[in-house]
Amino acid sequence: MPVSDIVELIRAEHARISGLTEKLDTALAQPDLADPAWSPDLIWAMLTRYLRFHVDAAKEIAYHALDTAEPDARYAIMRASEADAAIWETAAEASLAQPGSRTWQLAVQATCHAATVHITCMESSPLALFQNHIAPTVRHTLGRQWVAFMTAQALDVSVDHRRA
Repeated sequence: MPVSDIVELIRAEHARISGLTEKLDTALAQPDLADPAWSPDLIWAMLTRYLRFHVDAAKEIAYHALDTAEPDARYAIMRASEADAAIWETAAEASLAQPGSRTWQLAVQATCHAATVHITCMESSPLALFQNHIAPTVRHTLGRQWVAFMTAQALDVSVDHRRA
């Protein structure tokens, strides 16, 4: 099975993150209408896990590759990194609050907003730079690295949960 290039992979992940944030918004705003199998706590756990993997992969693979290949990318990378830091800060705030509490909900909503900012930053500049300045063969190589990184992250987490 051929691996998509890094731009396609990142855009697919952005769509997944957006879908999870929308589902979380619905579950928080209208808990009675939300699917009972999709509690805010469950969606939040899925979203934060996925965001952690995604942001770590962006930092380790995408930002580094773009920075070394395209000198004009520094500002775009800096903006995306600031959004990533906001994701971590607000997610940490949520982890300190009682799930379901008003404080938790506000921190969760702030994390969702930071994720939306990350997506907007990435879609508006770094991904366009990748498409315009990085050869397709390099994007495919980076795509393989991205998939390997995400797989390793998922395996690390599953091993950690089995130990607990």
